[in-house]
Amino acid sequence: MDSLCETDQLRYLRILAGDATAGTWRGTASRLEAAGLLLPTGEINPKAGKAIAKAAPSTIPFDEIADLYNRILPDLPPCKKLTPSLRDDIQARWRADPERRDLSWWRAYFSQVAASPFLMGLKKDWRASLKWLLGKQNMDKVLSGNYGASQASGMLTSKGREAMLAMMAAAEAPSPPEWPEYERVS
Repeated sequence: MDSLCETDQLRYLRILAGDATAGTWRGTASRLEAAGLLLPTGEINPKAGKAIAKAAPSTIPFDEIADLYNRILPDLPPCKKLTPSLRDDIQARWRADPERRDLSWWRAYFSQVAASPFLMGLKKDWRASLKWLLGKQNMDKVLSGNYGASQASGMLTSKGREAMLAMMAAAEAPSPPEWPEYERVS
């Protein structure tokens, strides 16, 4: 598998996912066959499991997922570096469910986190981190709605109350009038 270019590796993974046209691109099938991934009949080589396992992690968009986290959840501790532990967690959650193999799923997940006052630190002096959000049990609880705004109980902390009031004031404040630009006369 290492002898194949990244494009052919991705096409092979598309074949595994059931895309029947992936192997018909000019020369791809012959290169995959030469690498031992396809049988001469065009079927997937069952002995290529190790090559598949080796190739699959490179198709996981680790950096894009971390960027989504940082963009959607700027009030949570930023992900400055993808450690091996974070990569392992992303990989495990990515592979756990076919729906999670799409960045739009991660965008929706992080948006669900953003809607939770508890996870955002508005109810306690604790905030979720990317590492915490990627934990299997924690992710399951978030996805089950355990931390949703409707499930949250108790009063907001003073910090949370201030943040909510500021957001409400910004939403209700009328926009300033637009003044025409004048030429400066010297």
